[in-house]
Amino acid sequence: MARWNDPYAVEGRWYRGNSHLHTFHGPGDSIATDPEVVVEWYRSHGYHWLNISDHAHVTRVEREWEGFVVLSGHESDCVVAIGVEGRADVADGPFEVRAERLALWAEDIGSRDGVAQLAHPRATLRDWRAHLEWLLNLEGISLIELYNNRQGDYGGQIDWQRECKYGVEIWDQLLLAGKRIWPAAVDDSHDYLSRPRLVGTDPIERVWEPIYAEEEQFFESGGGWTCALAEQLTPQHLKAAMRRGSVYASQGPAFATIGIRQGALRVEATACEEIRLVVDGAPVAQFPAPRLEWDLPEPSSCRYVRVELVDGCGRRAWSAPFHSG
Repeated sequence: MARWNDPYAVEGRWYRGNSHLHTFHGPGDSIATDPEVVVEWYRSHGYHWLNISDHAHVTRVEREWEGFVVLSGHESDCVVAIGVEGRADVADGPFEVRAERLALWAEDIGSRDGVAQLAHPRATLRDWRAHLEWLLNLEGISLIELYNNRQGDYGGQIDWQRECKYGVEIWDQLLLAGKRIWPAAVDDSHDYLSRPRLVGTDPIERVWEPIYAEEEQFFESGGGWTCALAEQLTPQHLKAAMRRGSVYASQGPAFATIGIRQGALRVEATACEEIRLVVDGAPVAQFPAPRLEWDLPEPSSCRYVRVELVDGCGRRAWSAPFHSG
């Protein structure tokens, strides 16, 4: 008998984190920030966990913070490893050449007890429809970045409305095809105490200027985050929540509670004005915040239902999908 699967049917509390950020640009780069300084900023701004995912390097933070978890990860191309220190770098080259190695890297992350996340999919896969089959066959990926705060921005100005930052359309196509993949939003922050300034029109050609104390330091941080519903604040419990989909992604709004109770989808939200329902990729209804109780349709009538929260500025939060079957 068909039924609705509820990824939030677990006991626990919400832990806010950032699964994709950097402490330097790459080996040999002079622009770097002490990882402990980065951790302290996020800790003081209401976060509970971080995954440091530097390029071609595993950054370890030896110090421990009470009530805060720091995971060691790694980014290679468009795949981020969460909570795993082994790595297999994927060299630059045409995407058709990198694609097979990326698929193997994603599977390797899972075999090492890590969680794999698809990073900045629209920016990396510019013609993503041409790579849809590759995405559907990409095993081992648990999360997809629906929002990446850094993509497309240089010079210390963040424009959260840039299309290349978003992967929601790609996500819906994967869900419609039956792929189980969960939402993430990230900062992908690189620059904290220095600001890149373009040299000409080539985004690769940049110089760095210091950001002074009276200016907005950490300007790339705090734009997107992922909240995990976990039984305890430990690396293993956080990674388990990511694998089973007990997460939501946000630019600002927050889910206080969400889940299925007696055949109805129940939502309580904060920092938002509107609750929207999306069924099989299409918006079907919208309701005023902060509460919603909606009778779910028969599971055989659609593939999935998900919820979006929208605040007065248009910033959103995305729930995990409730799959039928």
